[in-house]
Amino acid sequence: PENISGRAGSHFVLPEQLLHGCNRADGLRMADPCGHCLILNNVNFSRDSGLSTREGSDIDCEKLQRRFKALHFTVLTQRDLREMVLELLKLAQQDHSALDCCIVIILSHGCQVGVYGTDGKPIPIEKIVNYFNGSNCPSLRGKPKLFFIQACGGGESLCWLR
Repeated sequence: PENISGRAGSHFVLPEQLLHGCNRADGLRMADPCGHCLILNNVNFSRDSGLSTREGSDIDCEKLQRRFKALHFTVLTQRDLREMVLELLKLAQQDHSALDCCIVIILSHGCQVGVYGTDGKPIPIEKIVNYFNGSNCPSLRGKPKLFFIQACGGGESLCWLR
């Protein structure tokens, strides 16, 4: 692929280049949309949490929305959620049978093992991933489940997980 970064040695592949030369009729069958992409973008946190505003997160979120829409995903974005768990459970309880995969992106403050809701309460990453396992989300069994977590380390001393 052509170097679009302007820097020597850097190469990026554009979404339209991913399937260049592929014909869906030639055996590459993909759902359209490919799947759901949930983006949880926590920017503002409660004063009690001691966590600062995540400047620039909205820019990252907009770029992610555009990218995954271009890749034929249904994109749902939620901003400043106190209860991220409810939104994750809603997605996990949907029927994904006709889709190829599921993507969860979390932009928030975090620590080594978890990410924070805007209330300052951390959720373990393992718990998030388990909402989408074969037992809890049978329609995603055997399908890729991708989790992207961009978490600013708000200070390890802030992270207490139960």
